[in-house]
Amino acid sequence: GGSKISDADLMEKARISMDAGATGLIFGRNVWQRPHDEALRISSEIRNLLLQYPA
Repeated sequence: GGSKISDADLMEKARISMDAGATGLIFGRNVWQRPHDEALRISSEIRNLLLQYPA
């Protein structure tokens, strides 16, 4: 796995991946090694991003 990155970098990488045609995303430590409330918040942000890219 990669190193922990900032929220802004995480969302930018997700956006770039989706713009390039990805059909989904997988995250490890950048989501799961956070306090629970922070993990829920970033998961919600990722979900909202994914909803902008209909399958």
